[in-house]
Amino acid sequence: MGELSTEWLRSERAALARARGKKRLDVILDSRDPSRLVRELPAEDLFLAIHDIGLADAAPLVRLATPEQFRAFVDLDAWKENELDTHQMLLWLRLARGEEDEDYRAKLAALDMEVVELLLRSIVQIFDLEEEGEPGDEVEGTIERTPEGRFMLVYPSEGAEYAAARRVIGDLYAEDPFRAGRLLYAVRWELTSELTESALRWRDARLADLGFPSLEEAVGLYAKVDLHAPLPPPGAPLEEPPGFFLAALESGSLFDRAAGLLPDEKRDELQLHLVGLVNAAMVADRVDPAEVDEVREHARMVRDTLALGLAHLAGDDAGAASAHLAGAALKRIFQIGFTRTLELQWRAQRLVRALPLRLPGAESFLPEPPDGEALAAVLRRRPRYADGLEVRPFATLADLDRISAALDRVEALGNRLAELGLDPARAAAMVVASWGDAGLARVRFGELLLTAAARAAAGLPSAFGAEALPASALAAAAKAAFRDDGTVQPAFRDAALASAGAELRGAAESALDRLETELGPQVIAEGTDALDPRFAAPWIVAP
Repeated sequence: MGELSTEWLRSERAALARARGKKRLDVILDSRDPSRLVRELPAEDLFLAIHDIGLADAAPLVRLATPEQFRAFVDLDAWKENELDTHQMLLWLRLARGEEDEDYRAKLAALDMEVVELLLRSIVQIFDLEEEGEPGDEVEGTIERTPEGRFMLVYPSEGAEYAAARRVIGDLYAEDPFRAGRLLYAVRWELTSELTESALRWRDARLADLGFPSLEEAVGLYAKVDLHAPLPPPGAPLEEPPGFFLAALESGSLFDRAAGLLPDEKRDELQLHLVGLVNAAMVADRVDPAEVDEVREHARMVRDTLALGLAHLAGDDAGAASAHLAGAALKRIFQIGFTRTLELQWRAQRLVRALPLRLPGAESFLPEPPDGEALAAVLRRRPRYADGLEVRPFATLADLDRISAALDRVEALGNRLAELGLDPARAAAMVVASWGDAGLARVRFGELLLTAAARAAAGLPSAFGAEALPASALAAAAKAAFRDDGTVQPAFRDAALASAGAELRGAAESALDRLETELGPQVIAEGTDALDPRFAAPWIVAP
């Protein structure tokens, strides 16, 4: 019977992993035992599923949840910047209230007393009639007395908060009048700061059990490690049942292929280690667990970085990678993958410090796409792989090789710009004078190269990146640069390529193609004598 039960749960988790959005609600409610399935799911997976489904539609799952699972929902979602979010707290209480008062009251009783006190304090005024006497006439709102007559409660006159607070207090008295009276006394007299501190202490301890470490511990996940040091063994996994959320992100990576070679029990244990790793990454990067899309992207990043760490250790050998998953700490494998990306970031930082690759005031870099985007992505706080429009975590050794090659080209460009005597401050002033501050975001190596070539073609001094093309010389430059059919003259192309140098020929050709594509149609339509200087990009034309 136990084995059949285990297989049923495994099958249901697999179905939940395959489903998306509201389909997950159908999987649970259509199962042969929805209540048991919900109870057997990790609180965090259930929480993410509820947000993925949508809170309004997922109320049946909240009502099926155990009091401990419900408390975890509140822990994960009702605190913002270490302050209780009254609106979100009331929302979870409304979702939990169903036809069975006993189930709802059990959830309410599972909450820390300090959380309920903070909630009520933010909504209702409480007067202790035994110690304070009757309040004066200045009290405004809906007034009620508690059943034992000790407290006067003043609610907001209307609105959802009034109804919710009144209902909470009524439920507390129905469950245990003595406990309810003690709670109201505490609400009246205890300090908000002390209640908050105590509530957060309990909450943080429970989140640690779910794999959410302190911020100080979490940032260590991104620490550099010695790539040649022995691998530490895996520690104890979280004391949670296996979930389904992370399994939904499988993509066929080396990590997934290696995990698929493990026995079922080892794979379940690996998933629990993975949950702890993802949660640590979210804490380090301050990701709100309620933002499911951000959680999903962060989980993908962790999986990709693990795949990269395994590739460093085992190449593309899934069997060898599987042995590492079974015998080494998952955190160290992640750190190995991340350290490989840090090596690229450190190189990129050295290049930016040493070479004229960015103009003052500009956020973007001078290298032509896609190399400029690759440089910017690897310089992010967490290095990313960029290739054209795609920006994502590094996942393979080939990703590292491609960005390393891009940095080779960036270095060659920077060295060539230095040889040409580029003065970044003077170039920035030229761009701003012609294109305004916004021009700093669009200028690349190609604009500087082509502008210098246009000045030379018009018979003007052509110091690289020093002076814009005067509007008065635009017609002369266009005649030298374009044929009547809007294509670039071979002589102009050859001169531009020669000034770029052999190592930057590809970037120069890309710029020349852009010149032909953007300005060529104007030459055909208007002729070289009637070009509008405002629309002569990629040449930088002085107004």
